[in-house]
Amino acid sequence: MKPDTASAEVSGPLARDERTGREDRPSDDVEVSAGFTRDLASWTHLWFSAAVHTALEIESEGDHDDPTGSTGRRYALSLVLIDAIRNVYRGSVGVLGQDHPGLTAFTEALPSMKELRDRLEHFDEYVRGSGRHQRNRPADGAVAMTFSRSFSGADGHTIVVDVRESSGHSQYEVDTGAAIKAARALVLTTVTKAALDGDQHRERCWLCRPELASVVRHPDMGTPTTRARPRKRGRSTS
Repeated sequence: MKPDTASAEVSGPLARDERTGREDRPSDDVEVSAGFTRDLASWTHLWFSAAVHTALEIESEGDHDDPTGSTGRRYALSLVLIDAIRNVYRGSVGVLGQDHPGLTAFTEALPSMKELRDRLEHFDEYVRGSGRHQRNRPADGAVAMTFSRSFSGADGHTIVVDVRESSGHSQYEVDTGAAIKAARALVLTTVTKAALDGDQHRERCWLCRPELASVVRHPDMGTPTTRARPRKRGRSTS
């Protein structure tokens, strides 16, 4: 489902950051036509694809020989994952409307996703301790936002971000399994609403229907949860 970039231009933002106080919703000057809806749903699906592939990379980054480097790579990839997941929500708002039950279910499944994404969007302020939710925090010279933990569980990999805020010490968790599950449900609702969940999508898109992975992907690639990393090739001595 590749977006037609020539027809996917949108006048005005679909959402804005935490500092303006406005809700995520399509800009008033956007005409929500059938063509716009399909283009926006296609872009939303593309962001979901980015989220899935990034989550796979996070899951496959374990390296017992280089645990520090492995953890750092997971932290870096989590920045991409969070942005992609948040953009799935933003695109879905434009297709479904602000009050759709699918958006409510997504928010309930990932209650702190928007807050974490907003803090990472303004990382320069939050690292210094001058973010919107840190303004009354006593200055103590400590780094005010940092990645603190990274660990694997039965349903995916979890990354924890610590933030020193006006209300105290806050922790925000990103669980790859929960994030992809919630985004998958929402993007399926979105592409269905835009009439893009046709036979080809239902039969081929393992991103939306992971049970198709073993059928439509190359056998050597495995499934989305068991993909093997490519072997490193040694240099030839000849």
